[in-house]
Amino acid sequence: MKFRYYRLICYVVGLIVIYLIPLGAIENHRLCLWYHLFQVDCFGCGFTRSFFCFMNGELLKAISYNKMVLFVPLGWAIVIQDSWMIMTKSNRLSLLERTFMHGARWLYPNLNRFKKLN
Repeated sequence: MKFRYYRLICYVVGLIVIYLIPLGAIENHRLCLWYHLFQVDCFGCGFTRSFFCFMNGELLKAISYNKMVLFVPLGWAIVIQDSWMIMTKSNRLSLLERTFMHGARWLYPNLNRFKKLN
């Protein structure tokens, strides 16, 4: 249960860090290792710039950098639901926890130490 609170702290710290980094520091740089090695865009190229533009309310500029930014609200919904489950001290697993549990069961079918899912 203590691990859930650490996750909530990471969410809050991550959100603060995102808003403290100025958009200008991100927009003019390519951070993609693939692009720097091969001079070819990968499918994730521009996502960092796109994400920061999205978080600053510049949706059209964000889409111009990378269209995958349209999935960011889905990620935020999962984080918000997980945070809500932590704050209400729910005994049920959040969507994020269920996803990791199913993934672990799929990768390691012989492990029985995980809580049984309904």
